[in-house]
Amino acid sequence: MKVGVALGERSYDVVIGPGVRHQLAEVIATRAPRAKMAAIITSASVAELPWSDLTTNLPTLRIVVADGDEAK
Repeated sequence: MKVGVALGERSYDVVIGPGVRHQLAEVIATRAPRAKMAAIITSASVAELPWSDLTTNLPTLRIVVADGDEAK
């Protein structure tokens, strides 16, 4: 399922559903074919979960921030 985020010229889709994390490399290749690197920003508690391993097929920088609103 795709949910659109309407921000004018900066609009984008959010893909929601079981297993969509396995589509990340394909989405990057389609939407940003010249990308040389990916960045994944996650919270400390999510980074510890077994399903938080994401494959981008690119060199990937993983940035872990603290949990909670103050880290936003």
